[in-house]
Amino acid sequence: MLRVNAQWALSALLAVVAFNPCAAQEAQMIAGQAVQTVSLREFGLFSIQSAVWMETSSTVVIVDRVGGNVLALEQLSPLTLPRKRLLKSQIRPDIIAAYAGGYVQLVRDPRYGTIEEIHWFDRDLARTGITELASPRFDEKAMAFKGGSENVILAPYTFTVVAGAQIFGYGALDSGDTASANPYKYGFFTYKLRAPSSKATSPRANLIETFNALDYYTVGLQYLVSIGYNVYYLEMGVKPVLRVYDVENPQRPIRTLDGLPGENEVLPSINAMQQTDQLFKEMERLPFPAGLYSDGGFLYLLRRQPGDDGGTRWTMTKLRPPELGSRIVRDLGTVRLPTSAPHLTVLFTPRSFLLFEKSSVYEGTRRQDVETMKTLPNFWVTSPGRSPIEE
Repeated sequence: MLRVNAQWALSALLAVVAFNPCAAQEAQMIAGQAVQTVSLREFGLFSIQSAVWMETSSTVVIVDRVGGNVLALEQLSPLTLPRKRLLKSQIRPDIIAAYAGGYVQLVRDPRYGTIEEIHWFDRDLARTGITELASPRFDEKAMAFKGGSENVILAPYTFTVVAGAQIFGYGALDSGDTASANPYKYGFFTYKLRAPSSKATSPRANLIETFNALDYYTVGLQYLVSIGYNVYYLEMGVKPVLRVYDVENPQRPIRTLDGLPGENEVLPSINAMQQTDQLFKEMERLPFPAGLYSDGGFLYLLRRQPGDDGGTRWTMTKLRPPELGSRIVRDLGTVRLPTSAPHLTVLFTPRSFLLFEKSSVYEGTRRQDVETMKTLPNFWVTSPGRSPIEE
């Protein structure tokens, strides 16, 4: 069982106070209760597809696509419990990302996953505009999309917003070959965000790399992040491969990086086409990289593996991106996260690190219980060398 070293915690907090005497009260509160638990039970969340932090308003926005809910946790602070606000009637329950002091959201058809619109919101989550997209329609008689063209985005499974108003994502694109038995292709793409307009635009993407092993990308895990104009992403094929792409200079080749912990391990195969409850039970029995994140210019690798006590053992490893001219990421240390939940969504904020604990999926459904959020001091994860939960 994980134990938090209180002496380590207090000494680390005192070091912070030495640099910022005004933080004394905050440090005292965190030392007294380093890991806080916030109940989300009242909202009946069934899943979390995405969670995003808006620094300008100290707000976390949580999207529960299965339950059709969007929840805002406002005034987030280690000193106080957040104010909770349900936004179900104001904002669609779909993937959302921070962008230009506000938010941008790709709104998808709930049946086929095609992008219908791009919604724009200000920092207070008031919608400021809609970009209509001329996406191909699905012909149910022919069981195929009609009216599309090559590289039109059909189903974005995951994406991040990159500096320069571009989306980098992974998903299914139209091959443009209507005569083909399989008119779709899968891979990593970029898409230029366009401001709201009265004229519908085509969601035509720039295909960066074809990659057909889609299973790990369809289950709501995060495997791509941006630091400036660089996008770092994990190719979850036979083995995990860390790659980097410069969005500002697309003529530069994609680079494969070395030094990723576990880069020589063979990934367990999963079948994303099976029933959701069976898929998630299968994932609970397997060890594999469960997410890639960034904070403060560093990369973080989340890993899961079955625990000795029947729960899940979660760890987070801090990585330094390669220096100029190098292809090697540097392992800066690992911490063990204070949770044994079957499934997890994590989020970095400037002062707190958030753990959204998710249950197993109920049999015959896509529903999970998302009843608790744990918060711990951010530096427990970002400073593994002085963290009380260091491995």
